[in-house]
Amino acid sequence: MNAIEFNPNKPTLLASGGKEVYIQDLSKNIQQPTVFTPGEPNYHEGSTVTSISWNRVVPYILASASNDGTVVVWDLKNSKAIFNFKDPDLVSYTYNPLTGQTEEKVSANYNIVWNPTAPTTFLISNDNGENSTMAMWDLRTPDYPVLSLSDIHNDGITSTSWCPHDPSIVASTSREGRTCYFHAEDGQLLAETPKKYSEINWSPHIQGKLIGYDEETNNTEFIDFDKAKKSESATHVPKWLTRPGGACFGFGGKLVTFNNNQLTLRKVEDQTDTLS
Repeated sequence: MNAIEFNPNKPTLLASGGKEVYIQDLSKNIQQPTVFTPGEPNYHEGSTVTSISWNRVVPYILASASNDGTVVVWDLKNSKAIFNFKDPDLVSYTYNPLTGQTEEKVSANYNIVWNPTAPTTFLISNDNGENSTMAMWDLRTPDYPVLSLSDIHNDGITSTSWCPHDPSIVASTSREGRTCYFHAEDGQLLAETPKKYSEINWSPHIQGKLIGYDEETNNTEFIDFDKAKKSESATHVPKWLTRPGGACFGFGGKLVTFNNNQLTLRKVEDQTDTLS
């Protein structure tokens, strides 16, 4: 078993992946749970599942990825796959002198994470050394990725995590010794920390904080996004640092107020209250 995750919307469902994807339903008997597959056929046959990710909005949608570049999105409600592809960027070919044929050879640990608020968008990355890829996909346009992010890292990408408090920010870490934070819509680099981790995850409760694990040192530590080195060209302000609203008086009795993205200008009329 190489990947495991509880359903964030239905915590009694546990998905795991090895040679195949299995779902365990713990609701009736935790010692003898009901075990089933998300659907047929097994698209990961002959490979090893390296990542499992439940959709954060739709509780019956599950994504899985394996080390041969296969990515599948499962619909548990109908017990079938609604999206599957094999990443063409991972395909390499080698000549076998024994058979005289060119054979396909692919192997890379995959990581897949969903957008916490948009149910059709997910991020795929792998740790295929200098040939590592990272791309944003949308189920509404399944023929090609909507955003390529391969220029952010120069070595194997070991982990990615989508910020639950600001869906515009995604964190990624790689073997080159950098943990990067980039904008989910345009891929702009927002900040970076000069350290690598085997796995990173945003805190679901503490804004701007992550936890990182390094398997080489077996250490786990907290990461503060607000202390990361910011990119000079970055303009995005995290949601937890923005003011939700405010007001300011100007000349001539004018009052400017703002709330989220709305700006209002009004003139304040003098009012005299008479007390009797």
